[in-house]
Amino acid sequence: VRDMPSARRRHGCTTLFDGRVFICGAYDGDDALSSAHIYNPLKDTYTKVRDVPSARHAHGCTTLSDGRVFIC
Repeated sequence: VRDMPSARRRHGCTTLFDGRVFICGAYDGDDALSSAHIYNPLKDTYTKVRDVPSARHAHGCTTLSDGRVFIC
């Protein structure tokens, strides 16, 4: 697995219905992050997507039945 574009820990992630992985927020050692990426395991690539509304770390994510991602 390729490294993420930036180091992070305590992020939230969930597997999407198509097998890709949504990853958001985290702690970079100094601050909580609001950035979000989607990891494609078939291509071993990360795609930057829209940031989450507020920076967070040590949170949870789950994929809802309609495909949306719930972040708590």
